[in-house]
Amino acid sequence: GNEYPFFAWMNKEGIPTDGSEGGVTVLQQSFDIQPMIQGQADCISVMTYNEYGQALDAGYGPDNLTIFNYTDMGNDLLEDGLYVMEDTLDDPAKVDAYTRFVKASMKGWAYALENPEEAAEIVVEMDDTGAAARYFEVALNGAGEPVELFAGFKVGYLMEAHNSVLLGALNPERTEAKFEDPKLTARYQAARKAFPGYQYHLLAYTDDLGRMIARTDGGDDSGTYWLVDIATGSAKVLAEDYPSIKSKQVGATRLYAYKAADGLALEGVLTLPPGSPGKNLPVVVMPHGGPIGVDDEVGFDWWAQALASRGYAVFQPNYRGSSGHELEFERKGYGEWGRKMLSDMADGLAALAMDGVVDPKRACIVGASYGGYAALAGVTVQQGLYKCAASVGGVSDIPRLLAYDADHRGSQSAAMRFMKKALGQDTPGAPALADISPVRLAARADAPILLVHGKDDTMVEIEQSREMERALRAAGKSVEFVELAGEDHWLSRSETRTAMLKAVAAFVQKYNPAE
Repeated sequence: GNEYPFFAWMNKEGIPTDGSEGGVTVLQQSFDIQPMIQGQADCISVMTYNEYGQALDAGYGPDNLTIFNYTDMGNDLLEDGLYVMEDTLDDPAKVDAYTRFVKASMKGWAYALENPEEAAEIVVEMDDTGAAARYFEVALNGAGEPVELFAGFKVGYLMEAHNSVLLGALNPERTEAKFEDPKLTARYQAARKAFPGYQYHLLAYTDDLGRMIARTDGGDDSGTYWLVDIATGSAKVLAEDYPSIKSKQVGATRLYAYKAADGLALEGVLTLPPGSPGKNLPVVVMPHGGPIGVDDEVGFDWWAQALASRGYAVFQPNYRGSSGHELEFERKGYGEWGRKMLSDMADGLAALAMDGVVDPKRACIVGASYGGYAALAGVTVQQGLYKCAASVGGVSDIPRLLAYDADHRGSQSAAMRFMKKALGQDTPGAPALADISPVRLAARADAPILLVHGKDDTMVEIEQSREMERALRAAGKSVEFVELAGEDHWLSRSETRTAMLKAVAAFVQKYNPAE
């Protein structure tokens, strides 16, 4: 008779099990703590996941007592990340239930969101890497098969603001939305159609979508925030990201589709210089960081636009492993850090050249984080492709990165399990990482290299760039190094972000002039 039952255990087929680790955990969850305080619920579990698939938040037991939380530091852990803060609950069976639930969650399964008006629960199923989330409707009594909600509309799920009821979802292009209520679909489409040719990002909204706050960019828009009122049919500008950038200064962006050498369908974001017809241009290949579960989308990208304004086409390839596709596409990136991910980038460059958009003899590669690694690997692991390479906060020594992460995150942490899987090191006989580490291949560098790194970077330590500089100089190679004082991995300070842009633009213009 509990209105808020604690949990039910189900396997992938929707058949109730005994809670073994191989099953899918289905937990009715409330974000309102009152039912638990009033004795209607045994537990509330509020979990969020970071980019590595780590559960970061806490669960709360009777009387708002924290009974467990998670840590990625690898200290005081009990089996797969469960850290029990308090084990003196009155009912030992509850401790066992909590433990089994958390262990299943840390194995990459699921938590559920409350939908009290329905006979079934909406469940978020997460892959072990945290690379994808999908909503299913699953009957708590195990009847029937789980049904995926809004299949194909996975860019963003839309919730009611105060009770976490699932309203709808957006497609990858954000041009269409699907809602349970057709009135909401009509209101969304009415707002979306008011901004043809622009990307439309829904940021906030009333539950009935009568009023929305949205951000537009792409086309000639560098980023504008709007208050949309359906009742009055009006859209009012609230703010602009870059008010000093005029529309004529913004280069056009679009998705560019191509195929990898092995036939895999790929795409990337192509940005052209403002007013350019897009023919035989010098090009900067700019792969995104991550690399797994991240992608570049059409819209205003400040870094790409800065280089495009200097006369370059900028190509941001969404290589295998990127998000924005089905989970299987992301999994194809595992083990391909310095292998097919790199060739995917080169294949995009070749396709653009074949279509006459760029001149392949006037290409540089630039990137940050993993993109910085790809830039370094593009002129060491690979050769003969680029006239210059610029790495911002990039990885040069993969074994060193793993050692650093193990020390700072815990050798048995979810972050380390993910990294080993992403690097293809989770199976016996995995290829040697030294073979794809640019610092070990400095003597092969066939183009000038720029290194830019924040001194306070805690994600990729600055020693990665210092070590690369030493190796390149020892090999007699052309290298420049810019250290950014007081800067982190994400270039959070405007002055150092500007310094990076100036350094990269000058470097590219020096070795690959646009004119």
